[in-house]
Amino acid sequence: MKVNAPRLATVLRMGQWKRGTAVLTGGAIVAMAITYGAQIILTRIFDASSFGIADSFVSLVAILTSFASLRYEDAIMLPETDREASAVMGAAVALLLTTCVLLLGAVLLFGTWIGDTLGSQLLTPYLILVPLALLVHRANELQELWLSRARSFGRVGSVQVVRSSVTAGVRLTAGAAGLAADAAGLIWGFIAGLAGSAAFLRAGSPTRRTSDRPTFADIGQALVRYRRFPLFTMPANLLGALNTRLPFLLFLYFYSAEVVGYFGRAFVAVAIPLSLIGTAISRVFFVAASESIRTGGVTALTTKVHDRLVALAVLPVAAILVAGPELFEAVFGPAWPEAGRYASYLVVWFAIAGISSPLTRLFDVKERQPVDLLISLATFVLLAAALILTGRIHDIDLTLLLVGLAGAAARTVQLATLLAIARVRLLDALVPYLRYGLFVIPLAVGIYLTRGSGSVILLTTLSVGAILYGSLCLLSAYRATPTTQETPTDSKN
Repeated sequence: MKVNAPRLATVLRMGQWKRGTAVLTGGAIVAMAITYGAQIILTRIFDASSFGIADSFVSLVAILTSFASLRYEDAIMLPETDREASAVMGAAVALLLTTCVLLLGAVLLFGTWIGDTLGSQLLTPYLILVPLALLVHRANELQELWLSRARSFGRVGSVQVVRSSVTAGVRLTAGAAGLAADAAGLIWGFIAGLAGSAAFLRAGSPTRRTSDRPTFADIGQALVRYRRFPLFTMPANLLGALNTRLPFLLFLYFYSAEVVGYFGRAFVAVAIPLSLIGTAISRVFFVAASESIRTGGVTALTTKVHDRLVALAVLPVAAILVAGPELFEAVFGPAWPEAGRYASYLVVWFAIAGISSPLTRLFDVKERQPVDLLISLATFVLLAAALILTGRIHDIDLTLLLVGLAGAAARTVQLATLLAIARVRLLDALVPYLRYGLFVIPLAVGIYLTRGSGSVILLTTLSVGAILYGSLCLLSAYRATPTTQETPTDSKN
């Protein structure tokens, strides 16, 4: 095939947006590889119940994270001056510290009651660690946002690798040291990973000029100026966290820690990789979308990002729908085909969530937070109803089916709304699903035909098919790139 040199140069040439996306996505891929590699070993050391308690702990932290600083940090990208952005940061830090102190007091006073309410006394001893985990978790988020504002995408991209490495190292060490009998090693690994990445980010944070340091008056003005974030973005984020993490807590309440462990491995296998890459893309998308609002071009930007996200999500959907239990047994060991069965119910929901989540920054840059809140509230009601009604019946298959359908439907509505806000045409939104769906058919057929042929043949088929699918996606991107186009002026990270 004759290569069009100008077009190839356009594909390879990377300005600020492309370089930032490549750096962050590359870091996410490496972090994902570390996480997956560790899971392959950890699932052979820790049992489903230990994973269930640890997953419930992480879910509590994730829910608390959504309102710990009232989401003022989501406004860090919006001010034109660093002084005003520093004021927003100061407000977020003050609110975070206040929340952690109050939470520590609540755990000391009511820890046993909280554990009993959640349905498992096995979780109670670890509740005292929740304020610490929340503090280091939010410290990561705040510093990542500040470095993203400063275009320091290299360090932000590397932090996921640091976090995954430390988490995996501590967990594997704990398992080897004989802590596999409970969730302690898994929970401490989670906290250590957050602490290590927070220190890494802090070491790379640029020194603020004295003139950019905010006064108390500046912080007060920021609290008033960006009040829409605690009024609308914070409730929407809380509901979003509940929509993602509520199943962990209600499965613990209605079923058992073992069921939570199976659900958690399905979540880690599908949702976490999409989330890692989606978070990386979201960081750059937030910056680019904020700028495109002023310059025009948010429609083209959203169309391109949506296309890439669909390409990433189609592959796991096809593979798990065709052979979920067999793939989980091959990758994680003979104790985990049940988790693969769970994943087959939930993979469409997880995939659509992975596509829509990075684009939710459009609600902020377009200042459509009330819309975000309404959609999140409707999603929460739908998921909670499905979980509670079926949980009372105590039928896990029915619960998984209805939760998967409810989650997929709600996320589809959210995604359609985001694309409409960005003025993306319906045809442009549908084309990626048709294109990548056709690309993945040979892989799905190959996996289906080799399901009973043993782990080696099945995983080889998956690997070869994934390479072919990725090649088709790259070829499609190459052909879709115009011969000439303007490239944004590079700027130093």
